[in-house]
Amino acid sequence: MKLFLTSKGLFNEKIENAFIQLLNKNPDKTNICIIPTAAKDMKCNHPRIKQAKDIFMKLGIKKVDCLDIELEDANKLNHYDVIYLGGGDPIYLLEKLKNTGAGHVLTNLAKSGVMIVGVSAGSLVLGPHLKIVKWFTPNLIVEGTSHLKGLGLFDFPIMPHSDREDIFMADESIESRLEKYEKSFKESVIRIKDDDVLIMENENVRMV
Repeated sequence: MKLFLTSKGLFNEKIENAFIQLLNKNPDKTNICIIPTAAKDMKCNHPRIKQAKDIFMKLGIKKVDCLDIELEDANKLNHYDVIYLGGGDPIYLLEKLKNTGAGHVLTNLAKSGVMIVGVSAGSLVLGPHLKIVKWFTPNLIVEGTSHLKGLGLFDFPIMPHSDREDIFMADESIESRLEKYEKSFKESVIRIKDDDVLIMENENVRMV
């Protein structure tokens, strides 16, 4: 299994190099599919999604497609070497992954060795649950949210944008609130800064 968990995608040269190394395949023979569903208002037209495609093309990848799992058949994902789960609303994304069956497809692909790149919300939904979303951004937990259980490809919570006080503004620092979360739920949170990537390759977990 190859999971490439980020806050902002291939945000800098270090993350780009780590991506190419984990890919371990010629970029020009690699097919990538971007899932933009978390960017619920603009989807494939969102600037971050367009930027991601441009970055992959710059790295020499010839085929980069965009597939909205809310409207398209998730089984199309089976034809790609890399799946890129874009950022946005994690609750919305998780709901669509589960309601459309795309989560099942994605889980099987990950277990078969297809590389999964997560960006913020796209990283969060791959984990055990979204309790940290409720802790930091309770406004996203709208009426009708049935559950917060993630896809479970790894068993520990993560915190994307852990260095972005401007995103999670409050009287307390992000770190202080994370420490309170850890005490409340008795689980350790892996912090992912915007400049870093958490890589899971089978049993090997490392921060770059």
